[in-house]
Amino acid sequence: MSSRRPNEVTRPLACTLEEIYNGCTKKLKVTRRVLGQAGAVSTSEKVLQVDVKPGWKAGTKIRFQKEGDDMGHGAQDIVFVLEEKPHPLFKRDGDDLKVDMTLTLEEALCGFKKPVQLLSGKTIQVSNTSVVKPGQISRMAGYGMRVSRQPNGYGALVITYKIQFPTSLTPSQKEKIHEALTQ
Repeated sequence: MSSRRPNEVTRPLACTLEEIYNGCTKKLKVTRRVLGQAGAVSTSEKVLQVDVKPGWKAGTKIRFQKEGDDMGHGAQDIVFVLEEKPHPLFKRDGDDLKVDMTLTLEEALCGFKKPVQLLSGKTIQVSNTSVVKPGQISRMAGYGMRVSRQPNGYGALVITYKIQFPTSLTPSQKEKIHEALTQ
């Protein structure tokens, strides 16, 4: 059995969806151990810069050759693996962004207009004048994640509608709804 260390070491590179959407620069301090000729181990610190490109996907690997530990068998490569931090509103699905939108029963039946703030910071209005069913999905092309290999490419914003039903109705409300739906 060989005591050789692997010739690469991997580290997570956690980024928010906003950082991945817009692209960002991450500076990461690494400590490198080097085995000297006399058998003594010395350490040194270095800052590595990772330029995250807009639209990169989780699992993207960024390699820094020979920047890791050197314990006498050659310096290791350091490989950072992109991880997406959970977002409070959006969930990434490839180049698409998924979001749930809650509507009142009135909005679902009569129409609505609601703002959605995108990862770019821009706010768009989502509207519908027809009846929306629970679980119905709308796709808005061009409002999803940036596509890393296409500078002007964007995925879709995929909206799943959740309908909030009232917990109770008065007899008068029931009568009015019944009248409206049976005409």
